[in-house]
Amino acid sequence: MTDDEKAQKALRLLPKGSDLTLIILKGHLMLEEQLNAFLASFPIHPKALPDARLTFHQKLRVIRAFSFAPSEKSWRLAEELNRLRNKIAHHPEVLDLEAQVKTFVALLPDASGCRPSAILPLHERLKFAVTFTAGAFSDMEAMNKTVFEANRGLTQTVEQKKE
Repeated sequence: MTDDEKAQKALRLLPKGSDLTLIILKGHLMLEEQLNAFLASFPIHPKALPDARLTFHQKLRVIRAFSFAPSEKSWRLAEELNRLRNKIAHHPEVLDLEAQVKTFVALLPDASGCRPSAILPLHERLKFAVTFTAGAFSDMEAMNKTVFEANRGLTQTVEQKKE
């Protein structure tokens, strides 16, 4: 899937409105879909993973152990999005949700110009943050696939020389 197709999908999946709860829940699902795609990209026995019934947190840990890490901020964003989602899922009312979303959005790296302007409404900054986070893991998946394929090719070449 191209970057443009991924962006179009994010626009299609994220809610059109300003409901922070719904944006967090949909954003979490988008990121988990990306984590699942990453795990399925390991060509050894990817079909064994769904039966493992890994939690979001466990998926993050497994991927972190076997991947070329995106920036530390990307891991922090993913963990914080999961924390927000869990808070919403386990509490019928989150009184300080707006403040927590502001904290989450503030985690975006601003040195690279990725932090959306504070002029934008909070729900738009939240949409940007969840899309940015999913994108970071999509990029990591692509990098790992490239390295894995290169290593597999190198291994095959070494095996052929042994013969």
